[in-house]
Amino acid sequence: MQQQLHDEWTLDLAPVFSRVEREDGFIVFSKPDLEIWAVVYCEQPFDSEAAVRSYLAWRNPDESDVSFRPNSEGISGRAFLTSTTEGERFLAVAASLGRIIELDFRFQDKSAVETAVSIWHTLQHSPPAWVKQCSHVEPPLSGLREALERGTNIEAAIDDVLDREQTATATAVLLESVRCESATVRQASCDAFAILDDATEEVTDALRERLKDDVIQVRASAAEALLDLGAPAESVVPSLIEGLQKREAPLPIGEDRIQGVCGYLCVPDRYHAARILSAVGEAARPARDALLEHQLDESGDVRLQVAEALLNLGEPLENVLPPLRDGLHNPDLSHRERMRIAQSLLEHGESHNDVLPTVIEVLGKTTDDSARVEALEVLGQIGHSNRELIEAFLIELSSDADEETGHSIQNTLKHLREPDQERS
Repeated sequence: MQQQLHDEWTLDLAPVFSRVEREDGFIVFSKPDLEIWAVVYCEQPFDSEAAVRSYLAWRNPDESDVSFRPNSEGISGRAFLTSTTEGERFLAVAASLGRIIELDFRFQDKSAVETAVSIWHTLQHSPPAWVKQCSHVEPPLSGLREALERGTNIEAAIDDVLDREQTATATAVLLESVRCESATVRQASCDAFAILDDATEEVTDALRERLKDDVIQVRASAAEALLDLGAPAESVVPSLIEGLQKREAPLPIGEDRIQGVCGYLCVPDRYHAARILSAVGEAARPARDALLEHQLDESGDVRLQVAEALLNLGEPLENVLPPLRDGLHNPDLSHRERMRIAQSLLEHGESHNDVLPTVIEVLGKTTDDSARVEALEVLGQIGHSNRELIEAFLIELSSDADEETGHSIQNTLKHLREPDQERS
C-alpha cells in the first residue's frame, strides 16, 4: 500500500501501519514492532549525491553503512544501522531534486532490519514536470522552484533568473507550473509572469486560462499579471465578478479571525477579487451590482475594497459610508478590521467625535499588537481637536505597554505635541 509523504515522496507500507502527522513536521508510521519517522528538508542542492554527502557531513554518522542506493531515477541515498539504549535504529537518507528525506526506523529486534531495508528501497519521488525542468539547466533554477512552492520571494527569484539570462528557460517552467495541482504554485507562477514582464501570446493565453481557476486568489493574481502586461482592464472584470459572488464558508467571529503563529488576519477569498476591482476604476462598471451586494460583507477588509471600488465608479459618498460606519461598531469584525475602517472613515470626512470612542474602546480591550498599532495611527490621524483626552489615555496606556506599542505611543504623542514645539 503506497503512503504519500511530503513533496511527492511515496513509501510502500503494509495496511497494519498507522499514520500520525506531528506539528514538528514529522510523519510517524507505526506498528507494534516498528516505527518509521519521516521528514523532508527543503532547499538542498539539485545534485542528489552532493546533497547526501553534505547532509551526512552535517549529521556525521558513526553507524555501520548497511545499504547504498545508487543514483537511479534521480534518487541517491545511504542508510546506517546503530544501537541505542532505546533499541535499534536504521537511519536512511535520500535526496532528489533539491529535497532530502530522512527515514528513521526504530525497533527493538534486529530481525526487523530486513523489513526496514526493503521498505527503504520502495521510496520513490515523483515531482511534477516543472520541477524536473528546473533541474535541466545549469545552474538549476533552484531558487525559482523554492519561490514557487512557498509562494514567497518571487521577485528575488526572478531577479536571479534575469541576472543569469535564463529568461527563456524560466518562462518554459512557468508555462508548466501555472497548471500545477498546487494553488500556491499556480498563484506564484502568475505573479512571476508579471515580474518577468514577458507579454508573449503564449504567456497571456496561459494567464487568461487561469482567470477560470477554481481558486479566487489565483484568478486575482492572473488578472493582476495580465493588467501589468498591458491587457485591457475590461477583459479581467467578468472573472472577478464571478469570484466576488462565489459562496464561501463563514469567517470566524471577532478576534478569532487573527490566526496562525504570525497572527495573520483571516479574510475570505473574495477579498482578492474585490481588491483588484477597486483598482481598475471605471472598467469595474459591470461589477457595480455585485459590489453593492457586498457593502455589508462579513469581512471588514472586503467592505473597504468594495467602498473604494464604488467611489471610483462615482457612487455618492452618502451611499458608501453607512456600511463602513456599521463595520466600525460591529463586534463580529476583528479589532484590526475596525481600526482600518476607522482610518478610512476619517479620510472620507467622518467626524473625529464619531470615531474616537471606538478607537479608545479598542485600545483598552485589544490584545492584538497590530490592532493596537493601527489604533494609535488613527489617533495620530485625528490630530489635536481632542488632544488632552488622547494624551491622558495614551500616557495611562504606556505604563504597561510592550516595546512595539510603547514606540507607537511615543510617536503618537510626539505628533500630537508638534504644534506646541513649533510655537516654542
